[in-house]
Amino acid sequence: MTDKPFHITIGTLSKKGLDLESDLQILRAALLYADRVKLCSFTTSQVLSMFRQGKLSTKQFIDFLESHIDFYAADERERGELIEKARIGKELFSKRFADRNNLLARQKYESALSQMRKGWKDRHPVLKQENDLQGIEKAIKSNLLELHTFQRLQYKYLVDMEEQGRLVEGGYLLVEEFLEIVSKAIVGNSTYPLFDDTTGALVRSGIEDGKISASPVRVNQSKHSALASDYLRRLPVFDDTSIDEILDIRKELDKYLIRFRSGISNYATKISSAPWDKDFSVEADEIFIREVKPGIQDIEDKVKSSSYLITLIARKAVDVKSIGGGILSFFIERAELLPKYTSIGLGLGLPVAAAIYDAFKARQKEKQEIEKHNLYFYYRAMKRLSKR
Repeated sequence: MTDKPFHITIGTLSKKGLDLESDLQILRAALLYADRVKLCSFTTSQVLSMFRQGKLSTKQFIDFLESHIDFYAADERERGELIEKARIGKELFSKRFADRNNLLARQKYESALSQMRKGWKDRHPVLKQENDLQGIEKAIKSNLLELHTFQRLQYKYLVDMEEQGRLVEGGYLLVEEFLEIVSKAIVGNSTYPLFDDTTGALVRSGIEDGKISASPVRVNQSKHSALASDYLRRLPVFDDTSIDEILDIRKELDKYLIRFRSGISNYATKISSAPWDKDFSVEADEIFIREVKPGIQDIEDKVKSSSYLITLIARKAVDVKSIGGGILSFFIERAELLPKYTSIGLGLGLPVAAAIYDAFKARQKEKQEIEKHNLYFYYRAMKRLSKR
């Protein structure tokens, strides 16, 4: 592994219209694993744009509505209604000083706009996934996530193509723009590609047709990110975890990622298929069952064997019952306080203090050994999610 940031480029092509589940599944894994992520997705781009519109102030929304009427009007009747609503809104909110009648009219207008926005949410239930959408926004603002802006999804471009009767052609050009991005992820050396099944099929076709060149090094790198994503998506209730919570888990486990990446890299070399090949998931399953499950069990067994404190105290012939149960539990749970408090004897007598301190030192060494395991990151993430 090099010192440069571990960057992943995600490419997804949803077959379900405005449905985020496929994107979120891959995005959760990438955000938990990579230093930075770039997402290329028609679906997320469109949904996030609509979500942002729902957060605009009334005046901002009126301006937006006026400039995007052709895009949102389902037919000529609705187009006329939206034009009229925008006109009335601009008149209502243009007055610097509003009298009572104007204020009442504004309230009524805002209520009508609220109902219209609710209608859009009812028409597109994906907009109600606010926790995930806010999490994506948070990841973008923190520079963990870059959302690719498709030039051919911009409002002006779409309207121009419709006026020219070239919307179908525009669709082909949009796919070409997408393929150009994912091809760069494969050919270049600054990012690790991670694709859904549909994108993988397109890439496989492009490679077979000679349109995309994938070197052995790039194939190995793509295995790395794809295998890690496959493992992470196996975590308990991973599909129900919000993006916002994934970001919290990421912060908590960041220091364990280096060994995990190294382990994943080693496992990936044992897979002969590229991630966009049909056999990849089968080989990933075999690796998981053969090497990952036993590794996780090994960590689990070591953690469970940590009844070291009572064992060591008993071995030193100290009567555990003579120690207040609450006090003992306190120090077991708050082991980081032990060095400080054992130095003053804990008020329990020096033999007991010495026994607890020896136990603490032994536990620290044992803990360090456990954390050196290259799957400890996976184990900790699994435990964190299991507690939800």
